[in-house]
Amino acid sequence: MYRKFLKTSCRLLAALSLGMTLAHAQVPFPNKVVRIVVPYAAGGVTDIMARVLAQQLSTQMGQQFIVENKPGAGGSIGMGEVARLPKDGYNLVMMPANLSVMSALYEKLPFDPLKDFVPVANVGSSPVGISVASGGSVANKLPVKNIRELLAYAKKNSVSYASCGIASPQHIAAEYLKSVAQIELVHIPYKGCGAALPDVLSHEVPLFFASIPHLINNAKSGRILPIAVTGKKRSPLLPDVPTIAESGYPQFDVEAWFGIIAAKGTPADVVNKLNAEINKALRSPEMKKTMAAQYFEPVGGTAESFGATINRDAQRLGAIVKQAGIRAE
Repeated sequence: MYRKFLKTSCRLLAALSLGMTLAHAQVPFPNKVVRIVVPYAAGGVTDIMARVLAQQLSTQMGQQFIVENKPGAGGSIGMGEVARLPKDGYNLVMMPANLSVMSALYEKLPFDPLKDFVPVANVGSSPVGISVASGGSVANKLPVKNIRELLAYAKKNSVSYASCGIASPQHIAAEYLKSVAQIELVHIPYKGCGAALPDVLSHEVPLFFASIPHLINNAKSGRILPIAVTGKKRSPLLPDVPTIAESGYPQFDVEAWFGIIAAKGTPADVVNKLNAEINKALRSPEMKKTMAAQYFEPVGGTAESFGATINRDAQRLGAIVKQAGIRAE
């Protein structure tokens, strides 16, 4: 009798356990708070975009998305934390384009930026802008008015350029152009685009690889002359400014992008659901307005297309980083 009771009890417990497992498996994602880690300090464009995206996803999906800043070591502290957590989609990372070249920038990382994470969605992008100071009769003013003249001049003369910092998209874009065009460019790094601006405007540094906002705001005043953008197509914000690709280097394409990634092992259905919701969010008036204010364009697309962008940049720009001997500070 006891054995029969025990056997029956075990069957009931097994059935109950199976039912609980199935019920748990059928709980739709997300059923608790989702965290988006920004591995940089608050206030930057990546942080701003992560916050407006989190708010939009919270509204769309009926579950709270929050943003946490985990700055340090070029993004590796925040990424490393997410890599160690459960691979369930509840901990994501908003990462800028230096994700592709992290392995080239750092000698040792506690994770592999490409192999230990999966792409979810490309959120937005913006090209790097190239400009020279205009106006005045300054002795060291560059005698160029367009990108073709710059390339011809730089083949015969060494030209100093300002960037927004070592290993920044602006720095890497300049080194890429230097390599493919076989020109002589000398890097003068600054702690941000704004820090470089006074020396560019005073002609202390003749050439400027900068973010689009710094070009637009000063081009309107006539103090800066934009001569090229580095994306594969012209920027709608600077429609009259040609691309490098139009100027003799058709494969040239460098953009500052940022997107959502998750730890490798995150279920495919979760990645696909997040991708669909992010694409929906990018079509919302709130996201469009915020991105336009930051001079970025929404990108979206599939997780696979985002992965292709990451891998392409890793191959092309990673090689440039190594060739130029660029190391993160």
